[in-house]
Amino acid sequence: MTEDGQRGRPFADASVAFAVDVSGSTYGRTILCEKTFVRRVSSLLSGPSQAAATVLPWHGWLEPVGSLFTLDKLASLYGTKPRVMLQDSGGQEALKGSDLWFLMTDGLVRGPERVAFADCIANAGLHGTSCITVIFGNLAIGPGSCNISVGVSVFAMCPNCLFLFYDTGTEEIIVMQTKGIFNTLLKGSENPVFDEASKWDSFPRLCLDDFSNIIIPPPTRLGKDEVQLLDSLVINFEDLWANKLSKDEVESVLANEDSLRTVIMSAQSSGNAAKFQKWVRQQQAPIDDSLEMTRIDTGGQAQSAFLAVLEARKEGRQDGMAELQRNLRAAHESNMQNFLKTCQTNHELSLQRQDIIDSACRQSRQEITSAVSLNRTSHYSMDCLTSAKRVSPPGPLGGLEPKKARQDPGPWSSSGTSPSWDQVSQTSGSQSWVDLEDNGSQSSTQPQQLDNPAIPAGAPQTTPQDPNTVHRNVGYADEDEITFQWVEIQAKQPGLQLAQLAPWQTAPFSWKNPTPNPSLRTLLWTPGFRRGENDIGGTCSFCGASDMPLALLFRHPSAEQLPRTGIIGPGEKETVERPSHPSHLAEHSLEVGNTRCCEACSTYWVTSQPPQNGKIASSFPVVKCRDNLTVYPNRTTYLNRCRELFDGRLVSKAAIGVLLNALLTAYGKPETEVSNIKDVLRWMCADLCNWVALETLAVTKGFANANSSASSLVQYPLSQFTTALQVASVLNIPHEVRCTVAFRRYLLHLTERFDAMAKENPRPKAWWAGLLWQQTYDDPDLIIVDSAGKGENGDGGEGSRRTPVLALPVSKLKGSDLLSDDDYAFMQMAEEFRLLDEPSNPWVGCVTVLFLHALVDVFEKHVYESAVELFNLVMTRKQLASVFTKPSAVDVNEVASMLKSLQI
Repeated sequence: MTEDGQRGRPFADASVAFAVDVSGSTYGRTILCEKTFVRRVSSLLSGPSQAAATVLPWHGWLEPVGSLFTLDKLASLYGTKPRVMLQDSGGQEALKGSDLWFLMTDGLVRGPERVAFADCIANAGLHGTSCITVIFGNLAIGPGSCNISVGVSVFAMCPNCLFLFYDTGTEEIIVMQTKGIFNTLLKGSENPVFDEASKWDSFPRLCLDDFSNIIIPPPTRLGKDEVQLLDSLVINFEDLWANKLSKDEVESVLANEDSLRTVIMSAQSSGNAAKFQKWVRQQQAPIDDSLEMTRIDTGGQAQSAFLAVLEARKEGRQDGMAELQRNLRAAHESNMQNFLKTCQTNHELSLQRQDIIDSACRQSRQEITSAVSLNRTSHYSMDCLTSAKRVSPPGPLGGLEPKKARQDPGPWSSSGTSPSWDQVSQTSGSQSWVDLEDNGSQSSTQPQQLDNPAIPAGAPQTTPQDPNTVHRNVGYADEDEITFQWVEIQAKQPGLQLAQLAPWQTAPFSWKNPTPNPSLRTLLWTPGFRRGENDIGGTCSFCGASDMPLALLFRHPSAEQLPRTGIIGPGEKETVERPSHPSHLAEHSLEVGNTRCCEACSTYWVTSQPPQNGKIASSFPVVKCRDNLTVYPNRTTYLNRCRELFDGRLVSKAAIGVLLNALLTAYGKPETEVSNIKDVLRWMCADLCNWVALETLAVTKGFANANSSASSLVQYPLSQFTTALQVASVLNIPHEVRCTVAFRRYLLHLTERFDAMAKENPRPKAWWAGLLWQQTYDDPDLIIVDSAGKGENGDGGEGSRRTPVLALPVSKLKGSDLLSDDDYAFMQMAEEFRLLDEPSNPWVGCVTVLFLHALVDVFEKHVYESAVELFNLVMTRKQLASVFTKPSAVDVNEVASMLKSLQI
C-alpha cells in the first residue's frame, strides 16, 4: 500500500461496497430509490474504484455478490436478516476488503436479530471500517419516531460513521447523525437533536458532492471485544467491564462525546447496557478532599516572608518591619486564593464529570431502536438541570473546561470588606521559646470589638433581650450578590462574654461571594479545620493581620525539663478515657506558647521550627469542636492531631485530656506570663471543656449533682478530679461549690485509705484510736472506761479517761496512713484543695474528725462492699445531713454535741 493509502484515501479512490436491502418491503418506490442512490454515489468514484465496487443484495439471505453492472437486476424478495451478509463467506470477504461500505435499508428488525447482527459485525472485525447507513422512507414519520434498528449496530460500533435518511418522495438526503471523519459534513453545526418536537425541516441536507472532500481512513482490524475511539485509541470491552482501563483511557472515553457515544451504543446494541451503567458509575472523578488537601506555599513565598520577619524580630530591627509583615500577609493571601481556586476547579470538574456520568446512564437506558438514541450524551444532561443557577452543563466534552473563578479581592486584601492591612500597627518584643511578645496596642488582653463590615448600610441595630443571645448578620451568597437575614444565635459557652466571640463575617475568608461552593467558605489554611459562626478572632502579632482566626502553639518540654515518672514506658499506651493531670502523664506534657498569631502563621511556626526556640510540636486553630461531623469536622481533626502529638501512644480521649490540661495550666499562670493569649486560652478552654465534659468528665452535671451520694464526679481518681476542678473553674462553676465538692473528694480519699488499712491491718482499732482519741481528765462527762478497766487504745487502766479529738486539720493528717506526703503534694496542685489547709478554714478539721468518728462507727456496725459504699453510708446518716450540706458552719462545740447525739 502507498504512503497515501496508509494515511487514507480520497473518497473517489476508495474501495466501496454497497449492502442493499432487497426485502419485500422495498418493493416499488424504495428499491428504485436505492438503485438511484447507488448510481449517484458511484458517479463520484474514479474509474478503478467503480470497477472494484461491489453490490451485496440481502434480505432473508445474501444474493450473490455482484458489481455495479448487476444493479439493474436487483428485485425485492422476502425476509430482513442483515446478519446474513456476514454469515456468507463471499459477503464477508467483500465487506472486509472495502475501505467504506454503505448499509441501505428501509426496514426494522427485532431485538434478537439486532443483537445477532452486532455480534456478526464484531466477529468479522468489520467495526473498524468506515460505514454510511442510509434509511429509506418518507417524511410523514417524524425524526423522533424513525426506527433505526437495522443500522444502529453499525453506527454504534464504527468510529467513523454517517447516518442518513433518504426521502423516497422528494429524494432529499437528510443528515441524521455523524461521527468521526463525517463530522465535517455538518460544516461547523451541531448534530441534530431527536425528540418529540423535532422536525425534518430543521435537519441539515446533504449534497453528495460533499463526499469528495472526505478522506477515508484505512480499516482498523479489531478483535471481537474491541472498539476504536478517537485518535485511534482501541479499548477492550472485557477490560472496561472489569474496570481495568487506565486513568488516561477512562478520560479519553468520557472526555470525547463521540467516544462516549460509541461505548454507550455498542453496549446497548450488544445487550450490555447494564454492564456499562455499572462501569460508568465507578468513574466519578476522584478529587482531593478540600478540607484535608495539602496547602501549597507557591514558590515558598510565605515561608521565606515568615523567616524574614522572624529574623528581624530576633535582631530587634524595626526598620522595614511593616514592609516585611506586608509581604507575609500578601503571601498568605496569594496562597489562599490559589488554594481556593484549585478547590473550586476540582469541585466544578467533579460536578461536570458527575453530569456526564448521569447523562451517560440516562442515554444507555434509552431504547436503542429509536432515533432518539442517536442524540449526543450532552443532550441527556438537560434532564438533570433543576435550576438556572446550577453549574452550567459541560460544552464540548473534549475540553472539560472548568468555569473560571471570579477575580475577587481575596481574604487578605486591603479592599472591599476585608481588613485594611496598611492600618495594622507594627509589633516588636522580646523572645521566648516560641513567642516574641506583643508590645503596645497589640498586647491588649481584651478581645477586640470587631465591626462587621458585611452589615449593609441602614440595617436595624438590635439589642438582645437575653444576655445569652447575640444577633448576628448572616450572609447568604447568591450568584452575584449577598442578601442578608437577621437571625439569633445562642451563646453556648457558659461564663463567656459575648464580646469575646468575633462575628464570623470578619474572619479571614469572608469576602463578598468568594466562591459558589458554600463548603469552601469556611476553610482555613490549616488542613482539617473549619471555622464556625462564633469563633474568636484577633490580631496576629507576627504578620500584623487583624480580625483573623487565631491559633495556639504547643511544644513538648525538653528532656531536661521533663520528670521521668515511669508511668508509661516506650511502646505502652495510656488507656484512661478521662483526661489526666499533666503530672500524672509527665512524659506526655505539653506547653502552650505565649504567641498571639493567626492560624496561617502558626503553620510556619511548626514547619520552620527555629532551633533556638525549641521544637514546636503542633498548632491548633482556635475554632469550635462540634458534634455534627458532616458540617464541622474539627472534632475528628482534634482527636487525630492529639494522637499524632504522642505518636499514637495515647488513646484519643487521653490525648485530648493532655491538651486540655496544657491549656488549663497555661490559663492558671499569672496574668503577666500569658497576657498575649489570656482571652484565647479562656475561649479555647471553655470550648474544649464543654466538649470533653459532655463526653467524659460530665463536669457541669457532676458539680450540679455533687451533693448526691452517688455522684460519679466525687469518685474520680485524684489526678482526674484535679483536672475536673480546673475545668469547673473555666466553666464558671461557683468557687464555693468547687471547694465543697473538693472537700467531699478529700473525705472520700480518707475513706479509701481507711478501707485499705482496715483490710490490711489485723487490729485496725490500734491505729485509728490514736488519731481520734486523746487522754484527758478535764471533762468527766466524756470519760469512757471499758469493761476491763482499760481504754480502747490499750492505755491506762481502771479509771482511765480519754476524750474524742474534736478537730483534725489537714496538716495533722499529712504524712499519716490516711494522707501520704505524695497525696498531699498532689492535692496542693489545685487551689480548692490548698484552701482546705488554710488556717482561716478551721471548719475543715472539725468536719473531718466528725466524719472519721462516724466512719469508725459505721465500719463496726455495717457490712459494706466498697470504700464508696462505706463513704455513702456515712454521708447519708440523718444526724450528719446538715453538717455535710453546710460544713463551714461547724466548730468544735458542734462536733462535741454531734458526737454525743451519735453516742460516740
